[in-house]
This record gives sequence, structure tokens and C-alpha cells, in this order.
Amino acid sequence: MPDFQLMESFGPEKKPSGWLGKFLRFSIIIFIIALVLYLLIHYVYIGVLDRQSADLENKIKGLEKEIPTQDREGVVAFYSQLVNLRTLLEKHIYPSQIFERLELTTHPQVAFTNFSYDFNENRLQMDGYGQNLQAIAQQLLAFQRTSDFDSVTLSDLRQGAGKTTFSMEIFFKSSLVLKNFQ
Repeated sequence: MPDFQLMESFGPEKKPSGWLGKFLRFSIIIFIIALVLYLLIHYVYIGVLDRQSADLENKIKGLEKEIPTQDREGVVAFYSQLVNLRTLLEKHIYPSQIFERLELTTHPQVAFTNFSYDFNENRLQMDGYGQNLQAIAQQLLAFQRTSDFDSVTLSDLRQGAGKTTFSMEIFFKSSLVLKNFQ
């Protein structure tokens, strides 16, 4: 029977490159570094932060003891009053701002004789007169271009001797009569 050498028939023996072992060693080193960093942060750094937090709380308690309770209650009451005052002022209306806006936009040849103000409807009803139709038309255009007015309606236009009378209804934005305290 012939002698077979099984090993030689498959070729020379190759040595493994060892990349799997190197990768495993590298992974273990990275894992150990990450574990050490986690433990340092978790037990050392957080412990330092807890001690600092406790020190600050003790200082706060010490400061609380220095300020009498009556003074603290007074400050809280004063702050509450300031907050309530701010809330009231934000909701307080200033109808004089409407007249300031009217004064700035009124044509020199137009005069108003009667005003009726309704804040709930944001409406101002006015009667007036102008020297001619052109002055009244310019007045209407000036009011329509004012950003604080939503709409302006001209009605009851009557031309008489030397002057033209009219009625005007203006719907204004509520922001015109509310002050902004920002």
C-alpha cells in the first residue's frame, strides 16, 4: 500500500496572522479605560459635586438665619404687590393715546366737534367739519393709512356755506390704548 502523506497534499502549513487576537486585546484595553473613566466620574467627580452642593446649601441656610423672618415676609409681600401692579398696568387702558394719534393725523383744514368713545367695540364715533371736500378726503386717507386704525368709515356728508360737515366712525386696534411694559 502506498504511503500517503496527507499533510503534504494540502500544501505547506500557514501561520495565522493574529489580527483577531490583536483586535481582542485592543477592545479589552478600550473597555478597561472606559470602565476606569466611568468609575472615576461616578464616584470621585460626582462626590466632589455633592460636597460642593451641600456646602452651598449650608451657606444659604446660614444666610437665611441672618435675615429676620419678618424682613423676608416683607420682601415677599412687596414682590407680590409689584407683580399685581404690573398685571393691572398691562390691562389698564389709556384712551388719551387715541387723541394723540388723532392730533398727529388730523388735517389742518378739518376740525372735530363731537366724540363718542366705546372701548368694548374699539370704536370712536366723531362728527366734524372741513373747509372743502378735498380736505375731508385727505383726512379720510390719512386715517386709513394709520396702522393703529382697523377701518375708517365716512358718513352723513353735507356741504353747506363755507364748510362741509361729516360723521366718521373709526375702529381702532386695542393695542393703541394698552401700554406695552416689556
